[in-house]
Amino acid sequence: MRPYIKRHAPKVRTGCVICKRRRIKCDEAKPQCLRCVKHGSHCYYEVPNTWVFEPKKHVQDAPEKRTRTSSTTGLYHELNWDILSSDDSHFLGLFVRRLGRVTAEYGHGRFDFWTRLVPQVASSVPAIKHILIASALSNEAWLRLTVPSSLERAIDHHYNLALREIAYGSPTPEVALMMCLAAFTFESINGRVELVKTHLLSAGRIVDDYHHKLSQYTIARSSLLFEAIEPIVFECQIYAGIIPPRGTPVDGIHTIQYWKTEPVTPPYVSIEDAGYELTAATRYLLEPAGQTTYAMIRASVFLSRWRKSFDKFRPQKDRYSKTLLCLHDLMKALLDVLQQTTDQDVSVSITLAICRMRGITELGAANLERVLIGASQLLAPRCSTSDQKEGVERVLDMFEP
Repeated sequence: MRPYIKRHAPKVRTGCVICKRRRIKCDEAKPQCLRCVKHGSHCYYEVPNTWVFEPKKHVQDAPEKRTRTSSTTGLYHELNWDILSSDDSHFLGLFVRRLGRVTAEYGHGRFDFWTRLVPQVASSVPAIKHILIASALSNEAWLRLTVPSSLERAIDHHYNLALREIAYGSPTPEVALMMCLAAFTFESINGRVELVKTHLLSAGRIVDDYHHKLSQYTIARSSLLFEAIEPIVFECQIYAGIIPPRGTPVDGIHTIQYWKTEPVTPPYVSIEDAGYELTAATRYLLEPAGQTTYAMIRASVFLSRWRKSFDKFRPQKDRYSKTLLCLHDLMKALLDVLQQTTDQDVSVSITLAICRMRGITELGAANLERVLIGASQLLAPRCSTSDQKEGVERVLDMFEP
């Protein structure tokens, strides 16, 4: 007879703290996982180790005559896919075609910066390359209700490589600034608001340190690449609510009118890319960072532009197209819930959102489970009638782990 061996539950390495302590599977929904919502537990996540740039103390060097140059420190060049491995090329391609586009179009302007300049620098700077790959992988993981352990390990692998490369290297101010913005994108995907603000504050310190050295003639010349990245930092800080808008668009710090303008972007390559962008935009709206004043303004602009582009692109009214249109109406209803001021208007928007969630589940919610869970968690504390509460609970019960 074989001896009895007591089997222990596998160690839970990801997920919320409560699920880790109970040694149970966590769906890692933000801000609260589904198990904690069901049991009424206080759900929270551990803050992982992260890289934060701290400028060195100002060194008073001998003054030099400052000159302006078009040098970009050799970082800006055409993206060479041949020097990258097949996996790196695949995930950088995903960032360029999907995640970079969403970041530029939905959250911040400067389309060329996120879809062209950052990937070009990534091909020669390993730290930027690995953080972009980790971002693309994290975005793919977010769309899945159950994340394979191999995907989690890949995300941790590339993220740790990025931290190691930047921590043990000697990054130029341009690389350090781009690393802050890339890390800001990564943490935005994972819903870690405090780390989002931490990276943007670090970027602000880099800018202040750079201008201090210019004023003290510690560095001899200004970089056009740095000056091109600096307005992106201000846009991201305004978007995250770190600094208030002031000045004019010439200064790179924009008013509400700027956020209401539609960015000029190329048409979608496929209907899958259109669906990906709408899903990512809905996900951003469900995060606390996506519910700031400027984030919701940008969300409204995005919805208007997406519907126009989709109506021109849509080849036929198939099931997937109908699902995307339901998701569009769901995002619009959620936006109304967040922006309405009267209880009656909020109640109407909640009812409409529940109807759209029901429509998505009837059509088939492939890769939209996390969106529906997040929408249900957003609506649950705002429901005012028993029918609304029952509708939200019905959606949550469908995806209970």
